[in-house]
Amino acid sequence: MENNTAAANTFRTLNLVFLGMTMGQVIIFALFFNLRQHNAGLHQPFQYVALAVVIGAILGAPWTYARLLAAYRGANLPFDSKMQAYFSANLVKLAMLEGAALVCLVFLFLTGQLYYAYLFLPVFFAFLLHRPKPVKCAEDLQLNDEERLCLPG
Repeated sequence: MENNTAAANTFRTLNLVFLGMTMGQVIIFALFFNLRQHNAGLHQPFQYVALAVVIGAILGAPWTYARLLAAYRGANLPFDSKMQAYFSANLVKLAMLEGAALVCLVFLFLTGQLYYAYLFLPVFFAFLLHRPKPVKCAEDLQLNDEERLCLPG
């Protein structure tokens, strides 16, 4: 029963964090889109930086996540430590994606160029695809049948 509670708490907290990060991005997008400056001179130095950050986050976040979970995958470790590792790895992955999204939004605000709004969209959708789910947790950590039963839902 203790493992069920740990897993339920982990997913409850992760889902609250995910929701907060998602809403933050949506609110900042709406705010910065409406308050954007029109300074096309800043577009030239920012455009390649933003593109590199977006590509780096979309490719690097899942890679970093997998590297953080590598030691816990299929290992004979306590379930609580696996859930803590899953929680931490997800926070890092989501923060990398949100960071890239916020860079695009700040550049949108500063330059007024829709290019950055278009760059924001794939990062935001990648962020939404990485929502923490019990099924994905079981797959990523290669949990045994007993541990899978402890996961919510």
